[in-house]
Amino acid sequence: MTKAEYLSRLGRALEGRVDDLDDILAEYGEHFARKLADGYSEDEVTARLESPEILASQFADEGGKPPTQRSHRVLAILGLCLLSPLVLVFVASLAVFVAFAGCSALAFLALGICLMTGLDPSSLIPAMPYAGSLLLGLASLALALLAGLGTLYSGLFLGQLWKAYFRWARNRVFASARPPLPLNPQLGAATRRKLRTAILVALAVMGFSFVAGFAVMAVKAGSPGFWHVWHWFA
Repeated sequence: MTKAEYLSRLGRALEGRVDDLDDILAEYGEHFARKLADGYSEDEVTARLESPEILASQFADEGGKPPTQRSHRVLAILGLCLLSPLVLVFVASLAVFVAFAGCSALAFLALGICLMTGLDPSSLIPAMPYAGSLLLGLASLALALLAGLGTLYSGLFLGQLWKAYFRWARNRVFASARPPLPLNPQLGAATRRKLRTAILVALAVMGFSFVAGFAVMAVKAGSPGFWHVWHWFA
């Protein structure tokens, strides 16, 4: 069965039974789009779903309220009460990671600017030749870009995780047949290509700049341990 056929049958089966028909069809259309992007065919997606008529029977009775037994709802709520603390701990840990990654990105950005411009407001940057400072500054900026991209993706993942969890919890409590949401952020193909390109370029720039900076300072100091020659940690 194709996507168009499935959604058409689902729409006919739900017509007159729910108030948010368009939203439900849009959600299942997005479900098809996600699965197709993952490499599944339309026939494979429809085969994994229940028939449109059975699915429609799970959505609502008259008045648009989900048909659920009270005992089922009580058990679902109790289960969520037990699970929610673990989910909150995981989400809080991820939020801390996002904040740490964001602060790291800002720190590497500030360090890169200081190294490349010669600024040293706190007198924390040790003395080094400008060529080495420039190259290490470039490596620091590339690292800042990587940390910034990590912050962005982690933040998107955190938001998507919340939405997926609430959809899952709603389905459990109200016995809803709405399609589950994916955990990973749903980015377009063009956006994913741009992110991969940015990450690869940043890694290449960081690796080259760091190695080149190390080599330049080793030559200038006349020793691979240039930090000893210039008494960085004295």
